[in-house]
Amino acid sequence: MEVPRVEYEKLTGDATGEPSEVVRARVQAAREQQRRRFAGTPLLCNAEMGPAQVWQVCKLESGA
Repeated sequence: MEVPRVEYEKLTGDATGEPSEVVRARVQAAREQQRRRFAGTPLLCNAEMGPAQVWQVCKLESGA
């Protein structure tokens, strides 16, 4: 697998990413949503879903 070289300016620039607090809040919200979704099941997170759970949880709207 080839990975393109990152430009020096991107590595040394002043641009900053999201603050840790913002990322932490988003992760905690996602974990809470998964906790509610899988309440009463042995599953703890999306990664543990099998095909049956994916079909049940990830329903597409008609016409999509």
